[in-house]
Amino acid sequence: MKTIPYQITIQWSEIDQAYEAGIPALQGCIAYGDTPEEAAQELTVAADLWIEAAKAHNKPIPRPDATLERLASLAPILNMSAIARVCSIPVQTISTKIKRGTPLSAKEQEALSTVLAAHGLR
Repeated sequence: MKTIPYQITIQWSEIDQAYEAGIPALQGCIAYGDTPEEAAQELTVAADLWIEAAKAHNKPIPRPDATLERLASLAPILNMSAIARVCSIPVQTISTKIKRGTPLSAKEQEALSTVLAAHGLR
């Protein structure tokens, strides 16, 4: 499955009786499926269409979020201790989340995103 460079949410929708997947950064980008995996797969199509429509109408496209995958891919060139210090996040927290694949909190994502963008690493 294609990786979406944005934070996604997946939850059960009682109203629709299906799993609902969305990308908060892409307002209104939502997809549904009978399983969380199916909803996520449909979301990749919805995200591509959302971005295509935004480009066609000269609308801004939000920058990708700071994700664990992005952070892990940069780990060999990053000084995690320095980044953790600048972001006010314990270095052990960042290291553990990368190793376990635990999602970053919204506050952690925002702090990391700001630091990475400031250094042209986003």
